[in-house]
Amino acid sequence: MALWLARLALDRWRHAQGCARGEGPDAVPLALVTETAHGPRIDAANDAGTEGGAAPGMRLADARTLCPALQVVPSDPAGDLAFLERLALWARRWGPWSAMDAPDGLLVDVTAVAHLFGGEQALLADVHQRLEARGLAVRAAIGPTAGAAWALARHGPPGAILSPGEDVIARLAALPVAALRLDDDVLLVLRRLGLNRTSGGARVEFTAPLLPDGSAYLVVTSHGPGAPPQAAVVVAGAGPSARPAVAAQLALTTDEGLQEELA
Repeated sequence: MALWLARLALDRWRHAQGCARGEGPDAVPLALVTETAHGPRIDAANDAGTEGGAAPGMRLADARTLCPALQVVPSDPAGDLAFLERLALWARRWGPWSAMDAPDGLLVDVTAVAHLFGGEQALLADVHQRLEARGLAVRAAIGPTAGAAWALARHGPPGAILSPGEDVIARLAALPVAALRLDDDVLLVLRRLGLNRTSGGARVEFTAPLLPDGSAYLVVTSHGPGAPPQAAVVVAGAGPSARPAVAAQLALTTDEGLQEELA
C-alpha cells in the first residue's frame, strides 16, 4: 500500500497554527519558501496562494508579481522528514512493515492483512479517516508491488486497488509517464520523444546509466513495431568535462546504428 501526503508541509504548518484548511491564517495567500542561490523559491502554496498564481518551483519575486498579497513562511524540510519518520512507525497499525517514501509518502506492506479490517476497501477507508482526522490530506492505493501502488496513489483514481490477479499493464497503461518513478530529467526527454503515458504509441525500451554517479544516462524509446528506436542522452549535473566519459561509455552501451542516430 502506498500513501501520498501531497500537502504534508502545509498540513504541518496548519497544525502548528491551530487552523483548518482555508480558515484563519490559511485563508490568505501563503507560500512556504526555501532560500536558493537565485533567491527564494516556493516549495508549496496554500489554496489561496495557488488561486493567486503561486506554484511550487516558482521564484518568490515572480509569484508576488502575480499575487502581491502573498505571505511567506520558511519551509521546514528537516521537520517534515522527522514527522514522516514518526508517521511511518505509526502506520504499522495497517501492516507489519512500513517505510518512508520521502519527501511526502509512505509504503506499508499489507500482504494478507486486509481481511483484518474488513477488506481492502475498508482498509483504505480507515487510512483516509484516520489521517484526515489528523489534518493530513492523503491519497492511498493498494497494488501487488510497491511501484504499482505508488503509481496509482499519485496518478490513479482515488482509492485505487489493483489485485494480484489483474492485468497490471492494462490497469497502469492510461497513467502519465510520471508514474514510472523516473527522474525529472528523464521525464522531460521522454515527453520530447512523444511518450506522455506509460503505454500507447510509444514506450520505454530501456535506460542505462553512462556515468557511475548517475549524472548522465541513456534513454531509448520505440513507437511501435517496425519503427526505428529513438534515443537521447540525459545529462543531469554533468559538466563539459564529463563529455569524454559520456561518449566513451555510450560507445560501449549502444550499437553502431544507434550511435549514428544519437550523433
